[in-house]
This record gives sequence, structure tokens and C-alpha cells, in this order.
Amino acid sequence: MIKSNERSLAARLRTAGLALLLSFAIVPVCAFVGGSIVVGDYEGASGLLGYLTTIYGDALKGRWLAWLLILAPVLIIGCWTVVLKLLRRPKPATESE
Repeated sequence: MIKSNERSLAARLRTAGLALLLSFAIVPVCAFVGGSIVVGDYEGASGLLGYLTTIYGDALKGRWLAWLLILAPVLIIGCWTVVLKLLRRPKPATESE
């Protein structure tokens, strides 16, 4: 039973690490491309590089909207994990059983 829990924890840590990596690498690029399609060209300096500099710079300054953008996939995965755990709670045993 302990080995099963260790594998489960290792798998969860790998998933969390991958989600963090993808969040930091892909989400800002997707936001830039999506914004370019919907709103138009980025008005800041240097196009994508300027946008990434702004997002990561704001995150380093502690601006919560930058962190919300970057960590959105991790937050979504975390919320779904909590919801699924709550839905899978074992039913209490009845006296007749």
C-alpha cells in the first residue's frame, strides 16, 4: 500500500511539474497570439519578446494578475482535483450492512 501511495505521489508531482513548466512556457505565448488575433497587434516594444518581458517582469514585481495568467492551468487542475476528490468521498456505512 505504501508503494502505491508513493507512485501516486510521484505521478502527481510529475504532473504538477509539467503543468508549471507548460504554464510558464506556453500560456503567455498563447495569450499573445490570442490577443493579436482578437484585439490586434501588441503595442509594446519588440512584439512577443516585449510582451513576455512585461508579463514575467510584472510577475517578479508581485502583480497578482500576471501570476493569475501564468498559473491559470495549474489553478484549473487544482480546482478540478479538489472537486473530483469531494465527489469521490466514500459513502458512510449504514447499520444494516
